[in-house]
Parts: sequence; structure tokens; C-alpha cells
Amino acid sequence: MRVLLDANAFMMAYQFRVDIFTGINELIGSFQPITLPSVEKELKNLAKKRGSAGSAARYGLLFLPETDICEEEPDLGTVDEKILKYATDNQCLVVTNDRLLKNRLLERGIGVISLKNKKILELFRR
Repeated sequence: MRVLLDANAFMMAYQFRVDIFTGINELIGSFQPITLPSVEKELKNLAKKRGSAGSAARYGLLFLPETDICEEEPDLGTVDEKILKYATDNQCLVVTNDRLLKNRLLERGIGVISLKNKKILELFRR
């Protein structure tokens, strides 16, 4: 199964000391981690910043080589809109802690893996 990671999914490892890939594997079994070029760009931009967000993004970039970078529609809009479009078109799960994105995905019937109680990953479906 393909699982699309949002920028904050990569950052969870640093922010909450969670092993994202092991956690996903425990939830759903074998999976193929993927992300979008715009997510990679967002992570790289965040990594240039100081503070905890910059540190989390720099740490998250270490996991980028473990994912496949998929094609996206270039002129679609925000990163969240690109994630929505890709997940809807390809029926893949999405890992995110972004509450608005999570709700929009669930409204479209897309499963979301999110952090519960800042400790463990949980799969949400509607």
C-alpha cells in the first residue's frame, strides 16, 4: 500500500520522538512511503529556519531518501491541495498532523494516519 507523507509527518520523528516508518508498518503492515516534490520543497524551506521547526525539518530531511518522490500537478495551488488531489486520485493513505488537511481528507473518504496523544500513530477513516 502506498502512504503519502506530509511535511509534518517527517518532522514528527524529531518533535515527538516517534519512529514514523515503524509505526506505520505496525498499523498497516508493509507499505511504500511516498511524498510529493512540493512537500520536499516545503521541508527544505523550513530547514533553513532557526528554532525547533527548523531543527525538526532538518531531521525530517534525513528520512526523505527512504521515500519515493511522485509526480504532482504543478499549478494546482497549495501543498495541501496537491496532497488532497494526489491522495484522492491514487487512493493512498496520508500521514499528517495537520488538523484541517486531515478533516478534508476524511471528508473525501481518504484514510489518515495521525499522531495520538503525541505518542503513537493511529489510523483514522470515515
